[in-house]
Parts: sequence; C-alpha cells; structure tokens
Amino acid sequence: MQKLLNFSEKTGLTLLVPFIKIGMKDEPGKQVIEILKLIGLPALALIIFFSLWGFASTKIKTSVGALPTPGYVWSQAKAMMADAKAEKVNKAEFKFYETTRAVLSDMLVKRHELEDAGQSTDAADAERAAFIATVQARVDELDAEEARLNSAIEAANVTAEEAGLAERRVAPYETSVLKFYSDAKSSLTSLISKN
Repeated sequence: MQKLLNFSEKTGLTLLVPFIKIGMKDEPGKQVIEILKLIGLPALALIIFFSLWGFASTKIKTSVGALPTPGYVWSQAKAMMADAKAEKVNKAEFKFYETTRAVLSDMLVKRHELEDAGQSTDAADAERAAFIATVQARVDELDAEEARLNSAIEAANVTAEEAGLAERRVAPYETSVLKFYSDAKSSLTSLISKN
C-alpha cells in the first residue's frame, strides 16, 4: 500500500491519496474530511452554479429571447452529438452509393467490351445481376431501417407531447438518419433501375 501511496503522490493523483490512507487505516476520520474537500466542495460548487443558472434563466430576458436553461443547453448538446453521429451514417451511405455506382459502371464497360469483341456476355450479365441483387438487399435493409426509425420518431413525439415539449426537436439522430436512408434508398433504387 505504501508503494501505491508514493506513486499517487509523485504522479499528482492526489485524489487517490485519502482513499489509499483509509485502506491503510491511517486516521480514517481525517481522510473522510479530505475526501469531502476534494470531491464534496467541487460537487457543491457545481450544484450551486447550476441552481443559480436555472434560476437566472427564468428571470433574464434579452432582445433575442430568454437565457437558456441548463436543461435546454444539455438537450441541444445531445442534439449536436446526434447530428454528428448521423453525419457519419450519411458519409457511409454516400460511400456505399459511390462504390456501387463505380462498380456498376465498370461492369457495364466490361459488358460493352465483350459485346464489341463478339464474345458472350452471359458471365458479365450474371455478375451484374448478382451485384444488383446485393444492392437490392441493401435497399430492403434501408426499408426496414426506415420503418424502425419512423416508429422511434413517432414514439418520441408522443412522449414529448405528453411531457409538454411538443415544440422541442425530438429524436434528432433518428430524424437525420431517416432522411439520409431515404435519400440513399432512392439513389440506389434509381441506380438499379438504370442498370
């Protein structure tokens, strides 16, 4: 235990020191007071800060509206994180679409080369049909995801209305991803129909 105590003191992990000393039975009462100083005071300061902020936000009015409450700021932070997550989905779907488009284009060129050379295009047609079936399977997956996301959005809207938050943006991740999936599905369907 002494080695752990020395390590904590030398590396600046002073938060661990009172816990280690309690484990060593070194003045437990004094260590509890030290823990309250290290953890309790900052926690109390945060509670006071957020309480004052919440109170002030109901009283302060500006030319652009009211001061946002801590809860509203937190909900907007979650919405921003959801948007970032949804943007990753969008990039993945775009990459899948671009790869699909490139592969189908290459297959079409290969088929035309075989045709121009007077060779059979049966193998190229079979390869293209298999690839289109794979793309159609992805379109079917997108259909299922759209249905799931629509259900999640509807449930979130009902919950928001029941809580009196109908004017707030609900299910931001699901809403954004639903749009991306819908766009991806229509793009892929269009690509399949052209090939």
